[in-house]
This record gives sequence, C-alpha cells and structure tokens, in this order.
Amino acid sequence: MGQELKSVHVRLCDDAYEALRASAYIEDKDLAEMARAIMEQALLGRIHSVNLAVRRYARAGRKGIPGD
Repeated sequence: MGQELKSVHVRLCDDAYEALRASAYIEDKDLAEMARAIMEQALLGRIHSVNLAVRRYARAGRKGIPGD
C-alpha cells in the first residue's frame, strides 16, 4: 500500500493554470497528478537545499545566534 496523501487546495493565476494544463497534457496525466508531481519536486528540492545550507552553516561553527 502506498503512502497516505494529504489533500491541498490551491488557486493559480491564468498563466500558471495554462502551464499546468499543458504539462499535464504532455505527460498524459490529469491536472491533480501533474500538480502533485510538480509541487513534490519543487518542495522536496527546496527543503533539501535548506538542509544543505544548515549543515554548511553548522560546519562553519555557526550556531544561528545573531552576533556569534
């Protein structure tokens, strides 16, 4: 059995909606599947970048306290 998925409702501007619609058509997915794939890729990539920055900051001896 797959991972439990959470429901999210978003509103897109016309340009973003059309881009999503075109992407879904190209990938032969429905809008929700395509939106999920794009959001997961963007969000997981973003949090990965943040985690890398935190690790680099910690290795540099920083504690995240102003003036340290």
